[in-house]
Amino acid sequence: MSKRILVTGADGFVGGFMLDLLAADTAEPQPSEIFGMIHPGPRNRLLSHLDDRVRWISGDMTCAAEMKHLLEVSRPDEIYHLASLSTVGPSWQSPAEYMRVNAGGTIMLFERLLALDLAPRIVVTGSADVYDATAASEDQPICESTPVRAVNPYSASKLAQDAVCTTYHAGRDLQIIRIRAMNHDGPRRAAVGVLAEFARQIARIEAGLQSPVLSVGNLDVSRNFTHVADIVRAYQLAMQRGEPGEMYLVASDNVHTIRECLDRLIAISSCSEIQVEVDPAKLRPADRRFTRCDCSKFHDLTGWSPQLSFDQLLHDILEYWRDAVMTENAEA
Repeated sequence: MSKRILVTGADGFVGGFMLDLLAADTAEPQPSEIFGMIHPGPRNRLLSHLDDRVRWISGDMTCAAEMKHLLEVSRPDEIYHLASLSTVGPSWQSPAEYMRVNAGGTIMLFERLLALDLAPRIVVTGSADVYDATAASEDQPICESTPVRAVNPYSASKLAQDAVCTTYHAGRDLQIIRIRAMNHDGPRRAAVGVLAEFARQIARIEAGLQSPVLSVGNLDVSRNFTHVADIVRAYQLAMQRGEPGEMYLVASDNVHTIRECLDRLIAISSCSEIQVEVDPAKLRPADRRFTRCDCSKFHDLTGWSPQLSFDQLLHDILEYWRDAVMTENAEA
């Protein structure tokens, strides 16, 4: 049977890859109907290749009327709830807005579903940034039961979203499956993530558009990186096999310091002489040091494991920014 699938945050970085995966899925005898919720205004041109497979619907997660319209049109059997404000740094400047969108927008989605008597399966994408990294060690990796501790407004808003999900599953029987993913990156991401920011600067240096000086923040923290294409596969498997009410941690074994990431990007660039300067404005008030993760709960359920290497991730990001910088320069 053909399904009706809704992706919120469809014009975001992860949303585009989620739609790519769904649009390419030929497992069903009939193609699914795919609906993508996007921000009002001009659509992301990087998604134009999906125009013949996705029905775009603009809307604001926090607007009751727009959410009602979205759900009346899509009437989904499955929802991938990806819409959120997801960058840590800016959350310090707009903490109330992060809470309003990430927690309040999720409440709005659930309330409109109940009002329309819709009962889809819902995958909600949380964040492993909520975990208390100090509670983990090499002998005790982060897992689903690791204590949580918000150290920035973004992680606080995702903890609030998580509480909303457990409440509406327990109290309203919504079929909510929660995923907490470690850092995921890849091509087509705006230059707000650390790898994208580094790659864009390197691409500009290669193109002669920037002096060979790379501006950075804290290089000594560690991150667990997974290719976004592997993450959206995990989301699809969670939809297919996840147990409503449960939460699953998803991550790779690619734990690297930001310094290591930068060194490897510079090593594959065409410029051997790049200087690095720390910009105090890029230092966060609080930062985490991540260690290993134990994702056996999700692996045992679905068999998921990352297929793309860390080197492939870095290569894909740098190649994307080389093309993007050349396009930007040609259009200037």
